[in-house]
Amino acid sequence: MEVILVPHTHWDREWYLPHAEFSLMLVKFIDRLLDILEIEPDFSCFMLDGQTIALEDYLSLKPEASPRIEQYVGQGRIIIGPWYVLPDEVLVSGEAHIRNFLIGRSICQRYGGGMKTGYLPDSFGHPSQIPQILRGLGMDEMIFWRGLGPDITVSEFYWDGFDGTRILGLNMPLSYGVGACLPRDIDEFVDRISKKLADLEPMSGTGVILLMNGVDHVAPERNLPDRIRRANSQQDRFRLVLAPLSEYVDRVRRRIADVDLPVATGELRSGYRAYLLGGTVSTRMYLKQANYHVEYL
Repeated sequence: MEVILVPHTHWDREWYLPHAEFSLMLVKFIDRLLDILEIEPDFSCFMLDGQTIALEDYLSLKPEASPRIEQYVGQGRIIIGPWYVLPDEVLVSGEAHIRNFLIGRSICQRYGGGMKTGYLPDSFGHPSQIPQILRGLGMDEMIFWRGLGPDITVSEFYWDGFDGTRILGLNMPLSYGVGACLPRDIDEFVDRISKKLADLEPMSGTGVILLMNGVDHVAPERNLPDRIRRANSQQDRFRLVLAPLSEYVDRVRRRIADVDLPVATGELRSGYRAYLLGGTVSTRMYLKQANYHVEYL
């Protein structure tokens, strides 16, 4: 069984703590990441949540770290972008999504490269125009957690948008944190992975499994490459590969020619598989009006 393990974080800039406190946490987080990349040459990649604003926040407090950031981004070991911020897709206009991407791309270019994968992990549902927007921005897939209904029973499917644009949908059925905080003991590590794969394999139509190693505000795991090597050597049920999301997408694409994938149409706003936190689409009318005028300008 092919298992792509993607080290990453999910970074809310303000949630259960104020923005200033999360910013201080972010400095410690990225300092730790940079140190790990320096001493662990086999730690080949770490995804910074698909949004460049976390990098911007960090460098606003530690501008002297910019050369190290550029080094690892240029090597593809810190993966940034494609977005400036991860959007709540149903609260803003289509044009706002496009500008969001363009700002993110400009920051990626400044630091030597960025992800070109349609990663929208934690949006509370997806409008039917998202395939059209993603395809127009050069992304032919969407990797996401929330919104899929009961009609799609596997992780890989085609999504036909409002205008008929078709992209590849890749669902993370157990969230973007399914492989977070893995045990240090190798036997417990293998056992945890095996249990997660037992849950995920029946939902895979291609046999390529995605394990996201990270979750909200959780630090990277220093000796992860060593645990992967040891786990691969002591069993033959699965083979773990530490790799970026693009590797997972490529492996799925190589297999879908032999698989009859289901098709979803229209918006993806079901709470069947993952709760949507639907109340987030509501806000006070004067805020909606102010947001509209800002977007128009």
